[in-house]
Amino acid sequence: MSEKHLNPEVLYRGFLKPCILLLLFEKGAKHGYGIMKFLEEIACWKPSPGSVYPVLKSLCKEGLIKEVKLHGRKKKYALTSKGAELAKTLKACKITSFLKTIEKLQRLLQVFGDIFKHSPEKIKSAEVVLEKTLKELEKFLSGEKK
Repeated sequence: MSEKHLNPEVLYRGFLKPCILLLLFEKGAKHGYGIMKFLEEIACWKPSPGSVYPVLKSLCKEGLIKEVKLHGRKKKYALTSKGAELAKTLKACKITSFLKTIEKLQRLLQVFGDIFKHSPEKIKSAEVVLEKTLKELEKFLSGEKK
């Protein structure tokens, strides 16, 4: 699987966070522009400042990254110790596993998009299947038993 096969529509903000954490873990502190260029390189997608900077702000609020002031208005973003620990955990889960998950979500979006070519009954059935799947994933991630 190549990193270049990611579909831009799948890289929503929820996926930007782990990508940014892993980038800062692997490459060190970066300017916001450098982060956007990296995402463009790995994803064949040019993220806008309007999608990246709110995520950077959120990561700062969560205490996972910090702003490192340079001269003037310039700044870089660097991991905090809390962010480094989370990045280590993400890395231990293997980035390939993360990318495979993104590909599966991409397939899910494609399949679900195709469902609208069918009858209203089939659309409703697909929505029920999707809702059940989401609930099962939420239970799994929260540690609940079936």
